[in-house]
Amino acid sequence: MNVHKIFCVFATVALLGTGCTKTLPTVLESTQYGVSLTPEAFDGPSFERFMAMVPEAGGVLSWAGEGMELAKEKSAASVVIGLSKQRTWAPVIVAGAKASILTDKLKRTILQDAIVDFARREQPPYLGVGNEINFSYTSGVDRIAMVDFFKETYRKIKEASPKTRVFPIFQLEWMKGLKGGLFGGEDDLASAEWDLIGRFPDADLVAFTTYPALAFKSPSDIPVDYYSEIAKHTNKPVAFTEIGWFRVGPKAAGWESSPEEQAEFVKRIPPLIESTKPTFVIWPFLFDQAIGPPFEHMGLLPPTSSTTPGWEAWKGIAQPSLDNSDEQR
Repeated sequence: MNVHKIFCVFATVALLGTGCTKTLPTVLESTQYGVSLTPEAFDGPSFERFMAMVPEAGGVLSWAGEGMELAKEKSAASVVIGLSKQRTWAPVIVAGAKASILTDKLKRTILQDAIVDFARREQPPYLGVGNEINFSYTSGVDRIAMVDFFKETYRKIKEASPKTRVFPIFQLEWMKGLKGGLFGGEDDLASAEWDLIGRFPDADLVAFTTYPALAFKSPSDIPVDYYSEIAKHTNKPVAFTEIGWFRVGPKAAGWESSPEEQAEFVKRIPPLIESTKPTFVIWPFLFDQAIGPPFEHMGLLPPTSSTTPGWEAWKGIAQPSLDNSDEQR
C-alpha cells in the first residue's frame, strides 16, 4: 500500500563498494520471487543479515518510494541496484508520484527529470512509474495527469535506457471494487476499474499490489479465480510488486490473524497466480517495519527472529525460482 519508503543510510552506502560487479538481468524468463529492502535495522550486522537472506527469498530485491528520491545519487534505490549488480539479483524499482506534483508543471518536470536521469545512470531492468494509480489518483484531473506523465516519462526512459521495462502499478483489491472490509467502505463489483489499464498502452507490463487480508478474513475465503481474472483485462505480462497477509492481524473481530494463517496464505500463492504467469512476485516486508496499522505486522519475520511459519513457507515457494549460486553471491 505504498507504505515502505526506505531511505539510504551510511551503512548501506558503504556496502556498495564491496564485491565484484555483474550484469543485471535484462528480462526474467520465468516467475521470480523476492522481497523489498526491509532489514530489521540499518546497522551493519542487521543489514548484512538481511542481504544473506535475500537469495532464500527468491533473489528479487525491490525498492518503492517517492520518485524524487531517485534524484539522490546515493539513494536507497541506487543501493538496491548496486547490491543487485554484485550478487546477480533482479532489482525492481518503483517511483511514486504525488498528485500534487503531477498537476504542477514545474514540479512535474523536476520529478520526470529525476526518474529519467536515474534510468540513464543505473539502467534498471524494471522501473515502475506511478504506484497504486487507481488508489492514489481518484479525481479525473489527477488521473489524466498521471496517464500523460506516464506516457511522456515512458518515452524518455526508453531513450535513456532502452532495455528498461517500464510499467504502472495498480491496487488490485480496489481495481476489483473490493473497497469494504478493512478499507472501510463497501464492496461494489460494479465499480471495478479494469478499463484504467487500457489507458497505459505503452506499458511493458502491468503490475499490482495486492493485500487480500484487507478484503477477506481467511485465506480460504479467497476465490480460486482471484488472480486469473486479471488475464480477462490485459494481454500484457503481469507482476506483483507487493503481495501480503498479516502475521498478526488487527484487533477488529474476525480480522485477527496468526503466523500459521500467514503461512496458509503464502502456500496458496502459487496455485492462485499460476495462470497469470507473473514476471515477479514480491513480499513487501521481510522484517516488520515501523509503519502504521494495519501493516506493522505484515513482515514474514519480527525483529531479531530467524524463523516463522510464513518465512518457511515463503522460502518453500521461492526456492524453484532461486538463481543465486554460492559463486554468484
